[in-house]
Amino acid sequence: MEIKSAIVLITSASSQLGSTLATHFTCLGATVILCDTDKQGLYETFGRCKELSSHVDCYHLRDYSQESLNRMLDGIESSYHSVPDVLINNWPS
Repeated sequence: MEIKSAIVLITSASSQLGSTLATHFTCLGATVILCDTDKQGLYETFGRCKELSSHVDCYHLRDYSQESLNRMLDGIESSYHSVPDVLINNWPS
C-alpha cells in the first residue's frame, strides 16, 4: 500500500500523539480523517493539517457510543466511496 493513496483515520486527534500523527500522515500525502469528542482540540488539529493539505477531513463525535461510531464510518464511506485503509486507534480509555 502506498501512503499517498491511503485513507488514514486517526482517533483522539486532539491529543498530542493524535495531532502529531495527523500532521505526519498529512505530510506524507495521505487523505487524513480526524475524529475526537474534544471539539476545540479537533478543530485545532484540523486547522494545522489543512494548512499542509486539502486532503483532510474531521468528524466531531458526540460520544463514544456505537451509534456515533457507525454514523462516522457511514459518513466516511459515503463521502469517499471507500473505507479507511489505516486506522490509528489512539483513544485513551
